[in-house]
Amino acid sequence: MDLLSYKLGKEAGGGSTPNLQNKDVTITQNGETTVQADAGYDGLSSVDITTNVSSGPDLSEYFNNTITNTTSNTHIGDLVLKKIPSPIYISSSTTDLSGLFQNTKITTVPRLIGGENVTLFVSMFNAINNFNNTITSCDVSGLVTSNATNMNRMFAGLTVCTQITGLTGFNTEKVTTMQSLFDSCEAITELDLSSFTNSNGALTKTSSMFSGCKNLRKIDIRGLTFSSVTSFISMFGVDTSTSKVPNNCLIIVKDNTEKTWITTNFSRMNNVKTVAEYEA
Repeated sequence: MDLLSYKLGKEAGGGSTPNLQNKDVTITQNGETTVQADAGYDGLSSVDITTNVSSGPDLSEYFNNTITNTTSNTHIGDLVLKKIPSPIYISSSTTDLSGLFQNTKITTVPRLIGGENVTLFVSMFNAINNFNNTITSCDVSGLVTSNATNMNRMFAGLTVCTQITGLTGFNTEKVTTMQSLFDSCEAITELDLSSFTNSNGALTKTSSMFSGCKNLRKIDIRGLTFSSVTSFISMFGVDTSTSKVPNNCLIIVKDNTEKTWITTNFSRMNNVKTVAEYEA
């Protein structure tokens, strides 16, 4: 019997005394809670509520606990963010990914999917190891670069990263500058850039492209031509620097024309081979 029926019954001169429950309820999560009488009771006479709700889910893997001003021009997001959910889908309306992760404190690089209309990849991953030494790999296999024009410093400063996977899927036909593209990627030993092409002559800048890559042992750039390149200073690092690309690093190029270009402009590089020589 509910209370309303009981009240109406009593006013009409009849009805019996309802069996009411005094109920104790503990609420352990945020949201709406409905409290009802248990079976065998006609209703509730009182409800004693105890709340034991936590502050929320553990987000420590995504955010730093404290904010410290490390540089005068660092954004709040750069200081707080540690991790981003993966994968991230790039909208077809996006045209510029410049500085997307630059100087962030992320501990892992999320997988990016898309980018068919992106033209600018400038400093996209630049210096993400400035705040920690946890980024040892970077997967760009889902990134579409078919309309890319500028890759200046795209991977620069990945100082402890030992591998960048997915580069063999890059389309570089429209890229005009690869300047400092892998600058200071100190831990990488091999770069397979065999899919990098520029048959239309768009590429004009390769200065410091591999500068600071002191542990490189093999670079495959068999798809690139350098006839249109006008800015190439320190492409393999400053000759007197201890962080230059080693003299005996194997460099695989398309043919004798490209081999001559490299050995003429960078005479210390003594292990340049054409595809024919390499595969012989």
